[in-house]
Amino acid sequence: MSSTSGRAARRAAVAGVLLALAAAFPAGAGEAPLPARRVESVVVTPEGLVPSRELRGLLAAPVPGSWDEAAVERTRLLLHATGRFEDVEALPPAGDGKVLSLRAVPRPFVRSIRVRGAKQVHRQDLLQRLDLRTWKAFGEEAVLSAPAQVVEAYEREGFPGPQVALLVSPPGERGEVAVELLVEETPLPRLRGLEKDLGGLPWVTSLSTRLKLAGFRIGAKLGGYNEKKLAELLRKEQRRLRTAGWKGAGTRVEKEAAEGGVRAKVSLDLGPREAIKGKGVPRKVLREVEAAWKRRNVPLSEGVVTRLSRVATAGMREEGWLDAEVVPAVREEKGKRTLVLTAARGERAKVAAVRFEGNATLTEKALAGAVVVAPPRLLGLERTRPGPEAIEESRAGILALAAKEGFASAKVEARVEGAGEDRTVVFALAEGPRQLVSSVTFPGASAIPERELREVAGAAGVAAGKPYWPAGASHAAEELTTAYAMKGYDAATVTPRAVLGADGKVSLAFEVAEGEAYRLGPTVVSGGFKTRSSVALAQAGADRGDPLDPAALAELQTRLANLGVFDSVAVRSVAGPLAAPGEKAAVVEVSERPTGYVEYGVDLNTQRGLELAGTLGERDLFGRAFSGSVSTLLGKERQSFSGELARPSLLGLRLYNAVKASYTYDETYEGFALTTIAAELGLAWEFDTKRRVTTTYRLERQEPRQVAPDVDEELAPERVRIGSITPALSLDLRDDPFLPTTGWYLMARDKVSRTFLGGDVDYDRWELDGRWFRTYRGVGTLALAGRLGYAKAGGGTELPAGERFFVGGASTHRGFKEKELGPKGADGSPLGGTSYVLLNVEARVPFWGSLEAGAFLDVGNAYEGRIDVTDLRFAAGLGARLRTPVGPLRVDVGWLLDRREGDPSPVFHLALGHAF
Repeated sequence: MSSTSGRAARRAAVAGVLLALAAAFPAGAGEAPLPARRVESVVVTPEGLVPSRELRGLLAAPVPGSWDEAAVERTRLLLHATGRFEDVEALPPAGDGKVLSLRAVPRPFVRSIRVRGAKQVHRQDLLQRLDLRTWKAFGEEAVLSAPAQVVEAYEREGFPGPQVALLVSPPGERGEVAVELLVEETPLPRLRGLEKDLGGLPWVTSLSTRLKLAGFRIGAKLGGYNEKKLAELLRKEQRRLRTAGWKGAGTRVEKEAAEGGVRAKVSLDLGPREAIKGKGVPRKVLREVEAAWKRRNVPLSEGVVTRLSRVATAGMREEGWLDAEVVPAVREEKGKRTLVLTAARGERAKVAAVRFEGNATLTEKALAGAVVVAPPRLLGLERTRPGPEAIEESRAGILALAAKEGFASAKVEARVEGAGEDRTVVFALAEGPRQLVSSVTFPGASAIPERELREVAGAAGVAAGKPYWPAGASHAAEELTTAYAMKGYDAATVTPRAVLGADGKVSLAFEVAEGEAYRLGPTVVSGGFKTRSSVALAQAGADRGDPLDPAALAELQTRLANLGVFDSVAVRSVAGPLAAPGEKAAVVEVSERPTGYVEYGVDLNTQRGLELAGTLGERDLFGRAFSGSVSTLLGKERQSFSGELARPSLLGLRLYNAVKASYTYDETYEGFALTTIAAELGLAWEFDTKRRVTTTYRLERQEPRQVAPDVDEELAPERVRIGSITPALSLDLRDDPFLPTTGWYLMARDKVSRTFLGGDVDYDRWELDGRWFRTYRGVGTLALAGRLGYAKAGGGTELPAGERFFVGGASTHRGFKEKELGPKGADGSPLGGTSYVLLNVEARVPFWGSLEAGAFLDVGNAYEGRIDVTDLRFAAGLGARLRTPVGPLRVDVGWLLDRREGDPSPVFHLALGHAF
């Protein structure tokens, strides 16, 4: 039986190969080649299937120009490689033969999928279970498996499998088909009653269970009794109860038939509630013990108790109690079992000094940078403890440093000296012989001059006279391979060979196998039924005929993945029939995704209250990766509406561009409201994900509304039209833009408004924003920010009210309420300034779980005219931050350190997100 099936499989494989060859080389390929002819245009029928720009990139010879049979065949294969055509055929020449005609048969693809009759399972859940996908090739296997996948989706949700029919429309002109799934569901039995026995669970703890069972009961009465959903609900509740301490909690469901449905009873078996307490165990260590216990989520057996006591002992020693011992004891009373961990602490040690011995070559500074233990820093706030793990990590760091400096046989012993609180950590280093590089050669290299290769290796740290480090030699080999790849030698290999001489020095040879040099051939986008290939071509950083550079192809893959219109992107280079001799075609394989989206969020501010934000958008309008969106912000004092259309490239360049129209109504000003209607055009060039240059042209109209009769004349704004250009530069090297812990950020911009740009006023508005973050081991995160701005009107005009700097509030100076810092009118109303400066220092310290504490110092002011550093306002404060799915919920209290008459103090702030 197996022999027969094996022969059948081999016959099928041979048949598949023959069919592939027949498709690639049609009948007549063995005949004598036709003579070359002049081609002045290439036409693909039916018209409109291949955009002209894409077609130009797929032509194997220039047009107009001389075409031979090989060029025609290669063009046919390139069109076929796009994956959008079942077949591409070159038609016989007609007339004078100057027009090359190609006839393409579109490959069917799924344009839409509709589901009818599905009520028990959500439509989106069904579509996610199908192999059928919109904007993907229409495959017979996916069609045949769709009904079974629908049935499986129902059964996974606990519903009876439905009857499923599948309808497919005839293909359209471009090959598009519409798929319709008709679902006939089987009803579930009705729930006639649901009893519950919660086993004496405390009322507060049982509230969640009661609410969830009530929700299930309502759903079951409306849609039927789903046994699987009830079991899943009870499994989650069991997990929650075990996490809450009932480690032996279990659930039971009993059901019986009743009057056209079922009656069910849910029971909880709790067992004793278990907890962990510590006597003499620090809170941080106790949290680690509880986390280790929760990960296992098992009752306190003898083995679990022993393991947890070991975790506590190790944690205390790592925290500086080097002689700590933790003794466990299990106490049972009134249905409760408690593990009490009692610690014999002794004196807590800290690292008062670090000493290195035996280092003849390695400097003290380099060694200090390689270890994680250090004397107290940051005014004594950052302390390290001589725990076993910290000592071992430091020892490994010294060995890594020694190896990098050529001491491959170095040995390090660590010990802790002293008694009491202050300890000295001593690292005794035996460096051993040092291996230096005596010579560097490049056997096999000919395409790149040796001088250039030496520069590449030297930049990687490998040169004669420098220490020999195996990892450094491997890194240099990678850099040399990259240098070859950038010149088109994508298959080149560089292998480092080290020979140790009698003098203890190393002769290093980088053996080069260059292979063949290739140029970049045509770029083919395969699998894109919706998104035009011009999108991918515009993101490419190299042109046809350039040396083939794998790094450029990898960058293209990253840029396409970041567009948000593809599920997956793979870029590879292919030689053979798709490219001319000496070339490799770049094949971009994409898998498209649904690109519509809905986003929503909230913002919370003490002065402005709660604000709701929402966006409805599409990332791939017109198949050109245009991003279109409509957004709104609704609050008590601010409302805004905007529409935006953006695209990732312009004129074939990687130049992000966007047009935007917006309307804003803002009542946060004192004595009036301000409406702004604006249209803007923005251009952005992204050097990489961290560096970005933007320029924005904006035309806006600012108009005051609801002006109070007694408003100060200095405050009374006028209706004004502003035309401006704003160039900006940003460098973002933070680890996370929303919750940064390390790195820095810098932004500079200048808003230039002139009458010849369409406005009524002339002014410049400069701003500079810098932020720095660093996390200190065992302490928390230190955050610094410096911001300043200056605006100046010219041409006999005044600075519009909406362009002045209003300082004060939860994200600027927390010693004042929103917009309350700076120049004021005769009635005390804020005028805003024409300049400002702000300095912020904030310490963020983990406190408990998702809660962290904060302490801050805010310094700054807003001015009329130039910045006056002799007139700064100082505020200090404390706060708390709770991490939530929508960002940190922040509460701050600020006290003015230089309070003046009429100043508020303290000032409370409630907001979402960090201040900076």
